[in-house]
Amino acid sequence: MPLDKSGRVHVVGSVPLLHPEAQTVEEMLEGWRNQQMCRNLGHDTIAGRIRLVGRFVEHTNEFPWMWTPALVEEFFSDLRSVKRCKQSTVRRYQNALRLFCSYVSDPDYGWDRVCEQRFGAHPAQVFFQWNTAVHVQDNEQSPAKRARLPSESCRISSTMPTTRWR
Repeated sequence: MPLDKSGRVHVVGSVPLLHPEAQTVEEMLEGWRNQQMCRNLGHDTIAGRIRLVGRFVEHTNEFPWMWTPALVEEFFSDLRSVKRCKQSTVRRYQNALRLFCSYVSDPDYGWDRVCEQRFGAHPAQVFFQWNTAVHVQDNEQSPAKRARLPSESCRISSTMPTTRWR
């Protein structure tokens, strides 16, 4: 399916697709890649986000126009409980998938019309404030990795032996 440089769909003709679901997802990812390139994002960032969408599709066994908030909760519950992903990783993944959902559900890009025509359903945003992690602390490192307070630095330096260099 033809896409412009910013990832918008241009529907051309009515040639039947061999694997419409998989081909539509690939076209969505290609358009999203173009849209992110236009935003001047790094190639590694874009590739990682696209891989994540593929992992989410594989885990849920559903295509983006069939995603639900329940699938989001199941996926991230597994990441936290089974794979022991850190909170910052979960939040980064949720943000990437939220951005993908924003892209495919935005009427300006046309995926809502394409999916409605092909599958009778359209993609929607399934990442909300109530089902995603929020950033509540300035620093999420373990307490052992935190910066020392000035008073702690003074105590440490006062207990160290002094040596004179000549």
